[in-house]
Amino acid sequence: MNTMKRDLTKPPRLENILILDYNTIKLQSMGFIELVKQNGLESAKLHSLNSVEKLQIILNNANRNTSELFNESVSESDYIKFLKRNYINISEAAPYTKLFQISAVTSTQQFVSSIYLASYVPYSLELSMTHRMKQVTFDIFNVIEVEKFILENKITSVFTDDIRMVYDLVFNFKIPIADMRFIISKIGYNFISKDTVLTSAYPELNEVAETLNFKIAFIDIYDTSIKEELK
Repeated sequence: MNTMKRDLTKPPRLENILILDYNTIKLQSMGFIELVKQNGLESAKLHSLNSVEKLQIILNNANRNTSELFNESVSESDYIKFLKRNYINISEAAPYTKLFQISAVTSTQQFVSSIYLASYVPYSLELSMTHRMKQVTFDIFNVIEVEKFILENKITSVFTDDIRMVYDLVFNFKIPIADMRFIISKIGYNFISKDTVLTSAYPELNEVAETLNFKIAFIDIYDTSIKEELK
């Protein structure tokens, strides 16, 4: 039996948390759909659906490229370019997720040193910022920029929508992985179907997590059982 106990004379680690805001604290995929609709374009796949049904389509979408719901010929790179050009309007049209409120509560905890809410460009958030919360801007879609921020700010936990980002951060070996935590939005494109069971799109991350001493987890950003219209 392991009788080892935590050294109570050693203070607990202070957490520096980085939240990449795309499809984490806000659901920009929904914001994109709403912005395109405001400009007179409708998706045949979404036209007759209410807000909750649209939400379920987005959360289960196996394609990171939300524009494919309108036009399958539009590439993911073109979608990202459009997203960057219109990031403020898309983000402002996007609904908040439950992670938004979780981040506000977490920021009041004594074990938290800083929470960085990172976006591509600044926009207004309906949040009473605590002294531990900071809004920052850089290219959150560029793993090199994310790595740089992690190193410069001694980040211990990263929230992201994209398991590919985690894969690149882990296997590029540019940051100290030991004791890092990666929390990923539970969205369809982060999973693959294997024998009718959904599994991580990058199972090798789980395979090396214990060896490299990091943790990886998925988080529901919405209660998908909700019946009411989104506000």
